[in-house]
Amino acid sequence: MQPPSPTLPEARPPRQFNALPLILIIAAAAVAIPFLFVSPSKPAGDAVINWRTDIDAALTEAKSTNKPLFVDFMADWCPPCKVMKREVFSLPEVKAHLESKFIPVKLDMTDRNAERTRELGGRFRIKYLPTMLVLDAEGNERHRESGGMSAEELIAWLSK
Repeated sequence: MQPPSPTLPEARPPRQFNALPLILIIAAAAVAIPFLFVSPSKPAGDAVINWRTDIDAALTEAKSTNKPLFVDFMADWCPPCKVMKREVFSLPEVKAHLESKFIPVKLDMTDRNAERTRELGGRFRIKYLPTMLVLDAEGNERHRESGGMSAEELIAWLSK
């Protein structure tokens, strides 16, 4: 009697490539990369700008002092806004420049669904954060810049 001949395992159909894990890794990297540029190790300056948070009250103040407004539209979830807060607005020279020549206004756009956020975003045509505006005492826009910048760039831009 002959021994049984060895049999090969049944051929299986090729496995389908599942792209979902790769997509999730790419999406996680895209979200995480901006935070690599937000360094928590750099110490903040000790300057605290006297920010106004009510644009209409700041416009009234601007009319009485004949100073333009510097308006910073920012959000807590915005990486460049965090950098500007920690590395630019915290510097004594930026505080001195802003407070001597402008009425500084900070408008928080963190809650995208809040009525006030939508109203301010529409009123000032805010599409990106951070957005910085210089308004004259009548509320007319004189300069606009979107995105982060260094202290030197900010002071140069404000000096135009």
